[in-house]
Amino acid sequence: MARQITYSGTYSGSKIITVSRIDPPFTITLSPGSGNVSRCEIKSGGKWFAWPAGDVSEPMRDVQYGHIEEVKFTRVSGSSDDTYEVVA
Repeated sequence: MARQITYSGTYSGSKIITVSRIDPPFTITLSPGSGNVSRCEIKSGGKWFAWPAGDVSEPMRDVQYGHIEEVKFTRVSGSSDDTYEVVA
């Protein structure tokens, strides 16, 4: 049975998680703080791509099935801390 790996926490501003040595799939959750608008970007093949949900103001989850190198969470507006989780 494969081992589950979880990265989670809070951030203010931005946070990058390196997952290049972990096999997919990845479940990515972003929960913006109260009044915040936040975004998640995924780095694959050396390029950054926005996740399918775009900028969000409420909790959102996405599953990525391809190999990715990094996941970046960024608070676009607001002043509350955001929470994130990346599970592989």
